[in-house]
Amino acid sequence: MSVYSGFGTRAQEEGYLKSLFNIVYLMQIKILKIFKNEQFDDRKFCKYYVKLFKKLYELDKIKYMPPKFNEAFKDLAVFIVQR
Repeated sequence: MSVYSGFGTRAQEEGYLKSLFNIVYLMQIKILKIFKNEQFDDRKFCKYYVKLFKKLYELDKIKYMPPKFNEAFKDLAVFIVQR
């Protein structure tokens, strides 16, 4: 079996990296809007954040090597879902 950053296939690794990139990019946009005092749709942010987190979480369940990045994003996802 090949090892792709803790995944069995390259497709799994690519999906993981894409989800990770997208969640970091989304957070960058949110932070930049805050610093510029610009309007930002928080509902849309929360929707996309949770969607990306779920994808990352599901892929981390099958990932067999650290790091498992969903842990870094979990607190915000839990907060969003509980409000």
